[in-house]
Amino acid sequence: MFYEPESVVAVTFSHVDNGGLAVIFDIIPVWNAPRIVHSLFSGDGGRARMWPYLNGQIPVDTSEFESIVAKLNKDESSTSRQVRNQIDKDVRRTPQTSMETCTNKLTRLLYAFASARPEIGYCQGINYLAAVIMTHITNESHILAVLLSVSDILPMYWHPSLEGTRQDTILFQHLLRENLPSLAAHFDSIGIDVNHLVMPWFLCAFTSTLPLEHATALLDLLLVESSRAILFRVALELLRVNEVKLVQNLDGIEVMKEVMNVPTTPPPVQELINGANEYAKAGVTLEGLKKLHLVYSVQTSLPKTASGGDASMNYGLTRKMRSLEDDRRAKEEQVALLNMNLEQTAAALKEKERQLELKDAEISKLVSSLQKSMDHAEALEYKVKFLTQENAALNLRMQGPSSLQTLPRENPFKEPTRSSRFINWDRLTSKFGGQARTQ
Repeated sequence: MFYEPESVVAVTFSHVDNGGLAVIFDIIPVWNAPRIVHSLFSGDGGRARMWPYLNGQIPVDTSEFESIVAKLNKDESSTSRQVRNQIDKDVRRTPQTSMETCTNKLTRLLYAFASARPEIGYCQGINYLAAVIMTHITNESHILAVLLSVSDILPMYWHPSLEGTRQDTILFQHLLRENLPSLAAHFDSIGIDVNHLVMPWFLCAFTSTLPLEHATALLDLLLVESSRAILFRVALELLRVNEVKLVQNLDGIEVMKEVMNVPTTPPPVQELINGANEYAKAGVTLEGLKKLHLVYSVQTSLPKTASGGDASMNYGLTRKMRSLEDDRRAKEEQVALLNMNLEQTAAALKEKERQLELKDAEISKLVSSLQKSMDHAEALEYKVKFLTQENAALNLRMQGPSSLQTLPRENPFKEPTRSSRFINWDRLTSKFGGQARTQ
């Protein structure tokens, strides 16, 4: 095969009782694996033998196929009539079915698909996919089996609400910002909503835009890997190849036209597939899409239509998701700013606490020093009192008899008691008739 898929695929064959072919695929996840042998799909009718049996599909026999087609033809409900009318219109617009025989065959195939998948009915874009498959397979029941396989690989893509396609185009916007941030910023600056530009690519698995050789290679990958992630990888690679040209153009309308025409002039098949596989290494895989879906909790509630054509023009949801994403980022920035302010406030409080501790230590020193000063002042006060008493006693001795009782001395460091206070000389002399009491 002319590309390196995500896994090594070992294929074994066994014949079943009805003459059909049972195909068993063993997938071993190895990145640097040898290429799958090109002869699996190439050669005379290689894809016709392989495609119908992938992903567990067993093609119905001819009689059962005819009954499936007749079921829709006989149903006269308004829904069935609307489905048939839409199919008839789209078949005439499909480029690969210019011949009348091809037109009738494609109509029968789309009728059969709508009957086999009544929950889907018909969606614009299936006609392009069926037309590409018809170029490799002639058996109608086998073509129907391939269509049913692709429907299972792209869940809810063709549902009347287009829920699966809408969810994946929203996820693609996030992947574009992660993998091609400059291009995504350019689209935002000129007001381009890339989601509705890639929606037609996803709806028909690029079969309406890529050349037949490229679309066939993409179908090989899609059926072998059984993963819609290949659509994301191819879309990212196509935009990456044209990124420089798109970024230089500032005209929104011209950029939209260029983006819509990007798949019409792709690089060679080998380069496109190799470049797309690089995004698989970056996490653009089915498992990565599931994780991304859980992260952003993408949910849709869209109006349902019979064919899905009118619903595909409602792009309000993607704009709302972009607004929600911008709000989320703004809130994250606010939270980060608040956390930074809280850290600065905590550091300032810690510094103030340290300064208060220093001031407390200084105050403690001042209080201790003041206490010592007060104790010293009190001692000086007592000493002054003692010296004053000594001076008074000396004066008494100089003025009175020499036998006069000497006044007791006081301890300068003790508060004076009642008995040690000054003696009134006038009272003493008057009491003893002018004579002082001797010892």
